[in-house]
Amino acid sequence: KMRAFLNALPPNDPKRAARALTERLVALNRAELPGRLRLRLLDMVRDHVDWLLPQLEVRVAKVTPPLSAALREAAYCIEKVLKELAAGYTSVVVAAPRAWLSIGFKSQLHAPLTRAMDFHARRLALSQRLYARSPGAVWAELHQLFRIARDWSIVEREADSPRTSPLRVYRETLLLAFAQPTKLMHGDFSRVQAYLAAHGDLAEVTAGAKFEDPACVFAIDPRRDKPGVA
Repeated sequence: KMRAFLNALPPNDPKRAARALTERLVALNRAELPGRLRLRLLDMVRDHVDWLLPQLEVRVAKVTPPLSAALREAAYCIEKVLKELAAGYTSVVVAAPRAWLSIGFKSQLHAPLTRAMDFHARRLALSQRLYARSPGAVWAELHQLFRIARDWSIVEREADSPRTSPLRVYRETLLLAFAQPTKLMHGDFSRVQAYLAAHGDLAEVTAGAKFEDPACVFAIDPRRDKPGVA
């Protein structure tokens, strides 16, 4: 049924397809399903979204707010698809039975965890690019997922798709927030993103510690729905 639904989505109307995908993802996230089946369905949707979302994202990537009604609708569609995919993958990771947490199953949950973090990071980047308020609970879930990745010792392991690791997603998302993107000129946003992608690994994410020179230190409280403070 999911495969037939995805094949029937209108290829030339990405906003309509995104709205239909969001409705299906909401239903999927609310359904009582075994974890493996939920993950399989999410991956099918994600494969389709990888083709669909760029058609919408290119429309809002270089525009300067305030957005027209059509562009606001496109941004809304992007946000809702990212939100439901992030929620679905997060639920798979958080609800994983203890039996799954053997060495073999942890590796299978590595990709869903990385994808959940990546979708959350893309939601934040969208709101920052458009000078909008950050979605609620995103930072709290990012902190939680990073803690899980650290506890499972997979924080630096790179996933195949997207080609990144939980640590890299977390670190670059934090650094972008610390750059105060809502105060950047619109054309500077992509430049800062590219800079962080090239040099973000120079930053370290460590547990609470004392530093001789606190000039370049940010404190992160994972209990709060905030990135952190200088």
